[in-house]
Amino acid sequence: EAGLELCTPEIGPQFILNYQEVFKRDQDVNCLFIGMKQIANSHGPRVFRLAREGFGRMCLDTNFADHKDGWSVSSCFVFTHK
Repeated sequence: EAGLELCTPEIGPQFILNYQEVFKRDQDVNCLFIGMKQIANSHGPRVFRLAREGFGRMCLDTNFADHKDGWSVSSCFVFTHK
């Protein structure tokens, strides 16, 4: 309805490579989830997550993405637009 589409998996690594300086300046962003098709592994479905680590740097990680998992209302997501 909003014209948003799921990202391709390579968006997570590209995002962190291209926006590292933005994360250093913007202290309000602590975590971003990539809106993408889940990656299956032995622990359940996951999506890429960019999370702040020490010294203001963002790291690329994964986060559970099962339909039973809850998301905080303050969670930030990255999607592509039609």
